[in-house]
Amino acid sequence: MELLNKYSAAEVKAIRKQIENLIERYHLYKLLDYESREFIFESSEEMKRFCDAIDKAVSQLTTKEQFLIKKRYLDCLDYEYVKDYQIYSEVFKPPISSVTYNKIRRNAILKLALYLGDL
Repeated sequence: MELLNKYSAAEVKAIRKQIENLIERYHLYKLLDYESREFIFESSEEMKRFCDAIDKAVSQLTTKEQFLIKKRYLDCLDYEYVKDYQIYSEVFKPPISSVTYNKIRRNAILKLALYLGDL
């Protein structure tokens, strides 16, 4: 996808940080029960729409991109402590190289940013 190649490394890093912040919010919404969520944050309906938007955006990715995003960010609550090398060397079967992993992650993050827009 030529559109994804127009971003500099610094731009990609900033976009990745924004997506990681959205994922952190996603985890927070998923962790709390609806009554607690509504009391602390927004209405349950807004939070449900937000989580559904994240889930839908991830479902639009390629199979490998979905796998990476789910295993690295969505499936585990302590994703901040999971290292990239653990994903590409232990979770991917067969293991993939760090270069391939970074390429898949970069494309997935940029696509999520495009799909999610101004969330």
